[in-house]
Amino acid sequence: MDFKSVAYVVVSAKSDGSYRGGIMVVDRRGLPVEFHYSEKVNPTKIQKVLYGNVLTKFIKENVLCENLFSALKNKPDLLITDDREFESVSDHFDLPVIYLERTKAEQLKKGETSREIGERSVLFQAQKFENPLMLRFLNVEPDKQKDLIARLVKLSETIDLLEPLSRIDEALAVAEKEEEK
Repeated sequence: MDFKSVAYVVVSAKSDGSYRGGIMVVDRRGLPVEFHYSEKVNPTKIQKVLYGNVLTKFIKENVLCENLFSALKNKPDLLITDDREFESVSDHFDLPVIYLERTKAEQLKKGETSREIGERSVLFQAQKFENPLMLRFLNVEPDKQKDLIARLVKLSETIDLLEPLSRIDEALAVAEKEEEK
């Protein structure tokens, strides 16, 4: 079964200590179906002391991701991120969550779509890339991983799997500039 829609989520920590997030649902052609972004989240000095090393995790999980995802009217079939810290957040969702990253690894052999490189990680040869992507299954059971890879291969025939993440980054930068006016 093909993906009907895929959500991409970005949460970024700013140099001023604030956080902002965005989520975009795209159809199988990469066209935006829905987009939401958060206002700037500025933790107080007291919150920084009380939450310590778990502040970023708390803001990503409880403040940004849950709120952004719950705002969606179009529930996606898959959630993609390029944030390694999403591992703990992935348990909050009832859909597959994966992490994707560009690599400089050599292209996989002809006919090979993936190669296991760790317990929950594979090199994945997407159609639009010369080099394979590193794909990490954040909450996908091992028996469902091969099917998910096959569905991603099909999706990668029509869209660049990483490009929507850069669109979200750009939209968040535009939102920030608009707020400064």
